[in-house]
Amino acid sequence: MRKRRGQLTLRAAWVIPLLALLTLGLGTWGWIDRGQSFADALYRSAAMFSYNDVYGGGAGIADWRFQVGRWIGLVVVFSAALVALAALLQTQLAVAVARGLRQEVVVIGADRSAAVAFEAARASERSVLWLGAPALSVSTVRCIALPWPPGEPATTVLEHATDASHVVICEPHDAQSLVRLGWFVSPLGLVLGILGLLAALREWRPRYLFPVLLGLTVSVFYLYKLRVWNDYPFALRRFVPVTLPLLVGLAAFLLARLAGRGGLRRAAAAGLALALAAIYAKDTARIARYVDWRGAVRFVADVARRFGPEDVVVFEQPKSVHLLSLPLWAAHGVNVLELARFNPDPDRLRPEFDSGDHLHLNAAGYAAMAEAIDLSLLPDPPCR
Repeated sequence: MRKRRGQLTLRAAWVIPLLALLTLGLGTWGWIDRGQSFADALYRSAAMFSYNDVYGGGAGIADWRFQVGRWIGLVVVFSAALVALAALLQTQLAVAVARGLRQEVVVIGADRSAAVAFEAARASERSVLWLGAPALSVSTVRCIALPWPPGEPATTVLEHATDASHVVICEPHDAQSLVRLGWFVSPLGLVLGILGLLAALREWRPRYLFPVLLGLTVSVFYLYKLRVWNDYPFALRRFVPVTLPLLVGLAAFLLARLAGRGGLRRAAAAGLALALAAIYAKDTARIARYVDWRGAVRFVADVARRFGPEDVVVFEQPKSVHLLSLPLWAAHGVNVLELARFNPDPDRLRPEFDSGDHLHLNAAGYAAMAEAIDLSLLPDPPCR
């Protein structure tokens, strides 16, 4: 039943064009009966969408087709205006409805689990609000998905989740920092390292103080906040100097202590060590086969062949990144000129060089900029 009401809400806008066609049909029918051609009758029928009487100087007003069509046309005009206004203000309206109505379930987060929780709450016929959705979606007033509104996320959560019966948080938590460290030492290595720390604390020696204290201080400083993401592993560089060596060393400490016990514990230690070595060998082989910037050489060569010896390629370098300009010049002999970031002042841009938006140059402006470059100042490329 909930699904059917949602479908009716989404399809309600289609009533407007159907009513518009009905208005045109009634008007065309009436005017054809009065001797007008089809084209003229259709043209006169379009006038019935006007508020005043402009479709024939009052002729045929008594005809029921004109009477009905006139009022339907008026409804179409106002309905279309309201739908257009709602489309322009849909986000504001959805936020206002979400604030005004108490939602039983509030889902917070942009993770895939948030989408699953939202669908589960909707299937259970509870009123649900999703904060952090990838796009705005309003099937009914009891089922709203909102992207993060501008402003502080904490304020938004308090505004919507205070009166909710259930709040489902699907945002990545800072506690996942330790789990994501296991991406690089393997889950087995992470567990062995933590157990090794516990074993070192149990068998404490004064000589353990410096490495353990240094490692824990650095690790806690970086682990308290979630920094490593699947699309940004570069943040792990902070763990490389101290945390990773300490973790591997603690894992080795644990395995050495197990092996020293003899018997089955020695066999277990050997098995764990072999398993850890196999995991590291597999991951290392995958990294060794990886080619950074694969295809970049062919791409630069394809770009370079499009320029001749008289051409100059101008680069805007906001952060001095030479990933394309340097190989074009050094490896392919293309004339390259790097400029600072172009940030024109509209008040100082000469009108004859303005493309019309008071920001970008027109063809004459770029030609003037090219003529202002002294080509003799360009160094000769190393090869042609």
